[in-house]
Amino acid sequence: MLCCRSAFYSRKGRASGDSMNEDGRYLNIEAASQYLSLSISYLQKLTSRRRVPFVKIGRRCIYDRRLLDRWAARRQVLPRDWGTS
Repeated sequence: MLCCRSAFYSRKGRASGDSMNEDGRYLNIEAASQYLSLSISYLQKLTSRRRVPFVKIGRRCIYDRRLLDRWAARRQVLPRDWGTS
């Protein structure tokens, strides 16, 4: 089972490193959960079940903002009368 939460926490429970890189493309789990308006635990569940795109580097999981945008767009639900006159 994948567990990406521990990679972003130090032994004292504080987040280690920046929430995102310099250009803002890659997000850690806290920043990604805020970006998607999801709880951290739900994003962890989606990650462990491989339902959301992520990049795994060693033990760390990071999230590409562009891939998250595409992932969210594919889940967009339109009203039934959308596009009809």
